[in-house]
Amino acid sequence: MTPAPAEGRNVVVVVIDTLRADHLPFYGYSKDTAPFLSTLAERAVVFDSAYATSTWTAPSTASLFTSLYPKDHGVKTGLRTLHSVADLGIPVELNRIPPKAETLPEWMAGWGYRTYAFADNPNLDAPMGFARGFDHFSTGINRGANVVRDEVLAARDELVEGKRPFFLYLHFMDPHMPYVQQADGYDLEDTIARPGYQEDMACYDSEIRHVDTVLAELWKALDLDHNSLVVIAADHGEEFGDHGRGAHGAQLYNELLHVPLLIQGTDKDGAPLFPAQRVPEPVSLLDVLPTLRGLLGAPPAATDSGFDLSGRLAGSAPARERLLFPERTMELEIFPFEVRAVIDGDFKYYTDTREEQPSLYQMALDPTESKDLASTDPERTARLAAALAAHLAEPALFERSYTAPKALGNELHGELEKLGYGGE
Repeated sequence: MTPAPAEGRNVVVVVIDTLRADHLPFYGYSKDTAPFLSTLAERAVVFDSAYATSTWTAPSTASLFTSLYPKDHGVKTGLRTLHSVADLGIPVELNRIPPKAETLPEWMAGWGYRTYAFADNPNLDAPMGFARGFDHFSTGINRGANVVRDEVLAARDELVEGKRPFFLYLHFMDPHMPYVQQADGYDLEDTIARPGYQEDMACYDSEIRHVDTVLAELWKALDLDHNSLVVIAADHGEEFGDHGRGAHGAQLYNELLHVPLLIQGTDKDGAPLFPAQRVPEPVSLLDVLPTLRGLLGAPPAATDSGFDLSGRLAGSAPARERLLFPERTMELEIFPFEVRAVIDGDFKYYTDTREEQPSLYQMALDPTESKDLASTDPERTARLAAALAAHLAEPALFERSYTAPKALGNELHGELEKLGYGGE
């Protein structure tokens, strides 16, 4: 039996919160926001059309951890909702990853890995199921990339000297609001943004550059150019007035949904496990777990909704046609709504219960998603509407699970306010 290409390698998954793909140079951005990642992209597999399953942290990261759509893992209510209704007397239970749904760290631990997580987002907490499977789990509330780096460096010897390979999950928060001006990478003069968003965008770009610098330091400290498999992604993007709003509210346009995805693998001598390439067809954060299974020689799980891209990495598998079904929902009785989309190659079907009619966009020809084709292409619109209805009609793979919400003390309440978790 031929060994799996990444068998026995250390595995690192990095999520940079709120990082929209089009603010990275190797996705066409004009500013040098990520020199280290740009260099890495030259020797990695870069997915040009990677999409999140939702546009906020908890459901999107739960999808990455489980290869399940939000409708199947049920993680749709988090701290943002809790904060939004804190003064309204509305009872809220936080969702958690269903106990029977095996997570990425649980699977890695079962596959023989030592498992570590250093995160910086309050929505990634133990009661919601994100700590399951980790030998060490640390998270916080926007402490900054330097704190995450220092925690990793403090555990460096334990990581690199263990007899078994390690799985390391890193989740950086820095590009998330409140946007902080970093010394390196701040450039207001050359920032092209809509009126009222220039300063925010300049600071946002500088925070991307800061995380990039920290990643370069950790890459060297952990020797990730040898005997490693590394995945770099984002949980969602950020809007700067692109469709009339800021931050990452309840929309599914590409400034929020299109995320970076890079995969690099190396052997003990630093030779690549698969050739550098650009993959154009749509993929999803759902694909991370199945792909890691494939690269490490494990069979797929019956509940995986994503694809194993390991053959695509090796260049031995053709592109596969598929539909993707991202969503953003608000279930509270005060103002319930649903925003859903279907991605079909270059096309996006878009429906919002707050709007009268669905929309259809051809993304390559209309990158700003401003030209609605629904009326001129009714056949495609109807076909994708039917596909969405069929997707939603499928029974959930797991029963929704809940946990008691944490108390919103004054300190946490204030921190959530800074992060923009004040509702829509």
